[in-house]
Amino acid sequence: MSQRRTILIIIGISFLMTIRLGFLELSGEEPRRATIALEMLESGEYIVPHAYGLEYYNKPPVHNWAIALAISIFGHNEFAVRLPGIFTYAMMALVLCIWLHRIGEEILACISPLLLLSFADLLLYGSIFSGELDFTFSFFILLNAIGVFTIGKSPEKKSCAYAMAYGALAIAILTKGIVAVHFHLFALLAWSTYRGTLKQQLNPKHGLAILFAISILLVYCFFYHKTGNLQHLLLNNFVESSDKIVGIDIGDILNQVIETPSSLLKIALPWSLLAFFLLQRKVRTELMHNNVIAFSILYIVSNIWIYWIFIDVRDRYFYPIAPILAILFAGIILAKGFWPKYKRYIYLTIFILLAMRLAYLFIAAPRIANGSWSDKHVYRQLAQTLVEKSNGEPIDIIMPKESFAVPFAANKNDSLYRQPLLPYQLPFYLSRLNGHAPKHRHTIKPKRHYLIYKSTFPSYSNALIKHEFEELWFHNEVLLIQIQN
Repeated sequence: MSQRRTILIIIGISFLMTIRLGFLELSGEEPRRATIALEMLESGEYIVPHAYGLEYYNKPPVHNWAIALAISIFGHNEFAVRLPGIFTYAMMALVLCIWLHRIGEEILACISPLLLLSFADLLLYGSIFSGELDFTFSFFILLNAIGVFTIGKSPEKKSCAYAMAYGALAIAILTKGIVAVHFHLFALLAWSTYRGTLKQQLNPKHGLAILFAISILLVYCFFYHKTGNLQHLLLNNFVESSDKIVGIDIGDILNQVIETPSSLLKIALPWSLLAFFLLQRKVRTELMHNNVIAFSILYIVSNIWIYWIFIDVRDRYFYPIAPILAILFAGIILAKGFWPKYKRYIYLTIFILLAMRLAYLFIAAPRIANGSWSDKHVYRQLAQTLVEKSNGEPIDIIMPKESFAVPFAANKNDSLYRQPLLPYQLPFYLSRLNGHAPKHRHTIKPKRHYLIYKSTFPSYSNALIKHEFEELWFHNEVLLIQIQN
């Protein structure tokens, strides 16, 4: 199969993934990213992310920029929020195809992108709720991996490979944070050691590339410091990272050691079933004779252990490894002689998975949306009710902010503050209906509408209850009130 045909198939599958992309309401982390993007568009502040009018410290802004751009083009809707994720998912497949073809791996260039686009978890979940940042992050991690492959193989050549590796690393950090570093560092160490080029990495090109990445981050920090609290941003990232590391508990670590491989294989079904052929020594030997596949194996092995020491590891956290897995499984297909012998069955499997996606969106999704099969997709209707009860006037929130002790602070009373615990679907859908994204307020004004926790209502003797509901995040009772004269 030619490269051109593979690219046409990638474009076709990508187009299919946009069908009914905005049908279901935002879920998971999607509304959080969308709300931040909306506040960027509303305020014109693109460097310091905000949610509920408060500085948002947990994630850097790159994915929010992409969503803001999509909303500015396609409007305030779910399709626009999810489109950047679909775009970067498709771009991962396209980059795989072009890169593998350029380095002489024509058959891998045909198979790997198609496997990546048909990993069940990515196709049937991740790309349906693609407003989360993981596809965008994974795209830049893939660009970084390609750079690492090149500089680890031939350190003395191609300055552009250093620029790509470290430029992509910097942007990945500005997408999801410092977690991007381990993908680069451990892969580079493992691959350079395997290739015998570890000492050769100490060269001027490498030093300049590191400075290039640092300069990108410093430029962002410089502009952030001009309008935001840079110290709190850095401290919050420390707190967030440390909160996710398991304690010194052998039981927890062993549990992660067991669950990590199964989670990694689960996201890549059905193609991950090919991993069982790795038990055959002949297959392993043949795979290691191919530089790209050997790199893929080392990349996975050198990075998988990091998941053992983190708690609450979700399947989408493995998405950055998905393109590398696709190369490995394509290599197994070649090593076992399944291509072109069983090519038609591989295409049939991909077709069935695409049909399953369409069936879900046209048969299951309407029942989920109307509440027949799920009670979680309620915020579109709730926002409509709140807007009607408030006569279309702006709604703000008066709720306690989430607080954390500041690490290493001289004053033990110093705290970091994050957004109140209220589902982000509400600001997204409220702002679509009344043109105002709710802001956190410290003081109240007569005739204005506010969302408050029911437990705090006795503090507002001059307030009229307009509506009462239970949010589905932490199941708090929430009131819509209007302050009287």
